[in-house]
Amino acid sequence: MSKDNNATLCASRVEKLKDKVTAGEKRVDLTSTAVSQLIVEEAPEHKIVGAKRDAEAAMLDLGHLTSALATTQAALVNAEAAEKVEGVKTRAGRIKKLQARRAKSLEKAEAAFKLFIDKIVVSERLAIQLHQASGGCRTVGDALNQRHGPMGAWMVTRFVEVLPGAEQGISQTIANHVHARQQFEGKSLSDTQGNYAEMFQIFHAPKDEAA
Repeated sequence: MSKDNNATLCASRVEKLKDKVTAGEKRVDLTSTAVSQLIVEEAPEHKIVGAKRDAEAAMLDLGHLTSALATTQAALVNAEAAEKVEGVKTRAGRIKKLQARRAKSLEKAEAAFKLFIDKIVVSERLAIQLHQASGGCRTVGDALNQRHGPMGAWMVTRFVEVLPGAEQGISQTIANHVHARQQFEGKSLSDTQGNYAEMFQIFHAPKDEAA
């Protein structure tokens, strides 16, 4: 039986025992009242003895029911805690799988980006040849000298379209590109991302220990 089912079963038992305890308390009140009434009425001794026996049995049964309720409530707390821990473990496993899939996707993106950069390098060589071939044509020369601005704007615009939260990071990188280059030296694209599965496990570790 799963922990989830244990918690559900315990919760059902708690509710049933609460009803039985309530009924048991009423039974104790009724039997105790019956004893008092018989004594006041000076009923025969055998009737009073029988009523007292019923009252004692009612008290004993209520004690058993109250004890059973306390035990089941404690079991419910433990079952719910175990259920939460199991839920965290399940989510941690899913996060780990998603993180691995994302890392592979970033690896493919990096490979494609390297090909893109190679093509840009080729285009730059062609730009130099264009500049040379245009001779003294100032308009062509000026346009070629300014080519990087529109190209950079085109790339950043496309990037921000799919990652709209990246504007601040891009601005900071451009403002201090030397430091940024040093920071990411030797790192792959996936290396720039955090270990989300580990973060999740560390965050929930105190809860697991408490459970």
